[in-house]
Amino acid sequence: MKQRLTFKEKTYLLQHPGNRAWLKLRSELLDARTGRISLLPLLDYSFEHVVFPEEGPKLTVETLPIEDVEDWGGILSGFFRGDLDADYTWEEASGLAIPAGPGDGKAGDKGSEQSGAKGKS
Repeated sequence: MKQRLTFKEKTYLLQHPGNRAWLKLRSELLDARTGRISLLPLLDYSFEHVVFPEEGPKLTVETLPIEDVEDWGGILSGFFRGDLDADYTWEEASGLAIPAGPGDGKAGDKGSEQSGAKGKS
């Protein structure tokens, strides 16, 4: 599964590694104390194998602004679960990913009737 994501005016292609690879990775990343996936290894793996910028160098945790870390964690968690629809634009002010529609993909466009994950409005 591939899909496009626009984050802070840059476009990325997200390439799912497949269910087997994701399930294996998920079991390796699961923090036994909290039952949650550890953010740093998720980002490291994803920036190397999943997130491909249309232009410019690959993202790394070292080059990522600290304020973007949590946003990317949420985006990638949703992507791996299959909760993101195609062609998302990350809306910085609200922290919501919204599907691009006939308009410019910004909140309030008539083409952007759904925000967040599948099934939410």
